[in-house]
Order: sequence, then C-alpha cells, then structure tokens
Amino acid sequence: MTNLVIQNKCPADPIEHDQTPNDPVVQQLVLEALSVPKGPADPAYQPNCLG
Repeated sequence: MTNLVIQNKCPADPIEHDQTPNDPVVQQLVLEALSVPKGPADPAYQPNCLG
C-alpha cells in the first residue's frame, strides 16, 4: 500500500478526506490501481485533473 496526496497529482483539487468517494480524480486513481491484476499500481499514472 502507498499513501498518496491527491494534490501531488492534481494541485488544484481541493478534496478533503471525507469527499474522496465522490472525487473524479480519486475515482480515476482507484480504477487505474484496480486495472493492474497483480499490482502494484503504476506510481507514474497521472489522472486527468479537473480545472
């Protein structure tokens, strides 16, 4: 497991911890991680940032 600060990937994303399930950037990161069958997720993956 790796902790990830969303603002390191998308600096303009003002997400708070309790909002993570509804954040499109977080959803992209989760889907990318789940798409790697045997893991780990690609740490270089860059989600499509909003704004």
